[in-house]
Amino acid sequence: MIKSSPKSHTSTFEELAVIFDSWLNDWRPIDNSLKIEEYFGKGYGVKRSLQKLHKFEKVKLKNDFKGIYLFLKNGKPFYTGISKHVIERINQHVKGTNHFSSSLSYRIGADEYLNRNGESHTGGREGLDFEKYAEPAKSELIKCEVSLFRVEKDLDLYLFEVYIAMKLKTLYYNEFRTH
Repeated sequence: MIKSSPKSHTSTFEELAVIFDSWLNDWRPIDNSLKIEEYFGKGYGVKRSLQKLHKFEKVKLKNDFKGIYLFLKNGKPFYTGISKHVIERINQHVKGTNHFSSSLSYRIGADEYLNRNGESHTGGREGLDFEKYAEPAKSELIKCEVSLFRVEKDLDLYLFEVYIAMKLKTLYYNEFRTH
């Protein structure tokens, strides 16, 4: 189910914390998640994903939207992201062909490289053999669940992502580093 945030119209962190708590309680992302493979599976582009989501009785989605998404594995949150085009971004995560379009699979692949080799890969993002290390991660991501939340105001979106990452403890992959 896709929930939408009301306008926050606030200027203090204390007020935002109260608002974000209410958004999270309304969203209930663990209870309102979708199986990624069912809505973003192989052969599905953005248009097909939107068609599938529109038919889902709780979503009724006709167009892509700006908001936040939360990846879950076995009901446990492990990554949150934001996008101006959430449906397109989820498709990129599970089907992207490089470290920019599929950044989560890149991060998971970098961990796999470290586990196999006992050291981090070198050469920046381009230094990781994407096919060898990140492609298998995409196969795992497609088996996960995702929860979606529409947020219209940019400042709310950026701050809510950090709030969700901290509140739901997804900080391992949510590093908030620039690249």
